[in-house]
Amino acid sequence: MADDGHDNRRGFYRLRYPEAERPRVEADGLVAAVTELSEGGMRVVAGDFRVAVGCRVAGEVRFIDGEAVWVDGTVLRHDAGEAVLQLEVGVPFPRMVTEQKRLLRRYPDSR
Repeated sequence: MADDGHDNRRGFYRLRYPEAERPRVEADGLVAAVTELSEGGMRVVAGDFRVAVGCRVAGEVRFIDGEAVWVDGTVLRHDAGEAVLQLEVGVPFPRMVTEQKRLLRRYPDSR
């Protein structure tokens, strides 16, 4: 879930998802599991999500509770089987807080 500190010095707090809790992104006809998420970016399992670096991606992140949020961004790079996207339209801060609280309730030892 949360990073060890040094990786989280970026502009946004990032959540790392345990495999069973991962939201899905549905964009441009592709579906992928989200492994890490912030208001301004996300990592997804590449698998069939073969989008070239520099390409624009727009679609919905669907959370485990069924809520969906529209995102729009660009593929920055592919890294260790994941695609890394920078979001211009990202997940709103209140939703990030909701996700953080939910994950901490389910995984209290992960702080």
